This record gives sequence, structure tokens and C-alpha cells, in this order.
Amino acid sequence: LSRMWRGTFGRFVGGEKVVLDTADAREAAEALALTDNQLRTLKRKFETIDIDNSGSIDSDEFFEMLGEKRSPFTDALFALIDADGSGTIDFDEYVRVLISYCMYTKEDILKFCFDFFDVDKSGTIDEKEFIELCNTVNN
Repeated sequence: LSRMWRGTFGRFVGGEKVVLDTADAREAAEALALTDNQLRTLKRKFETIDIDNSGSIDSDEFFEMLGEKRSPFTDALFALIDADGSGTIDFDEYVRVLISYCMYTKEDILKFCFDFFDVDKSGTIDEKEFIELCNTVNN
């Protein structure tokens, strides 16, 4: 019963209930065998980023957390994390992306970056795309 409750509804963590609502987030947390303490740590970090205490991270809070200015690249990164397209990142999306990132190889991350800047999907970075890459990196 305890196992079913935790997998279906969430986990009690140090007196605080950390809830993972979506199957994706629950499966990701279980795949990495996250402990209650680790979930609590993730929740506290999420709440630190959520400056207005709305229960979700908007793009302004996201870019402030990264210490980055908005750019097409950071907008694409935000859209990738915002799985439901709501314009905000909820706790389940936050957990899912952090855990997914832990599973990516260096090659996966480089491919994502390359594909982002290869706008015409030609398989090469032309001069215009390279200039955009340099402008983004040096922003």
C-alpha cells in the first residue's frame, strides 16, 4: 500500500508532501531512485526560483535563475522544458527536465545545440547561422 500510494500520489518528505502529478515525472524520479530527501531538495530549489510564489516558474524567473538574457536559444530551451506549452514550468516539468538532463550524454547535448543553430536543417552551419551562434554565445 505504501509503495502504491507513493507512486500514485506523491511522497511525504520530512513532514512536507512532495507531489508528482504526472506519470512522466513519477517514472523519471523512480528511474533514478530519487530519495525523499532528494525530492525535498529539488522542491526547495524550485520554490527559490519561483520568486512570486505562484507555484510555477515563468520565463522571467527562469532567465534570472540562469543569469542569462533572453535570446532565441534561451527561448527554445524554455519551450523545451515547458512540455505542456503553458508558458510556465511547473514542478513536474522541472523534475522531468532535471532528471532527463542527467541521462543525456555530451553528444546528445551537442546535437541539441547544433540542431538549434542549423535553422535550415541542412546538416551544416552556414555563415549566417554561425554569426547567430556567435551572437548568442557572446550575449
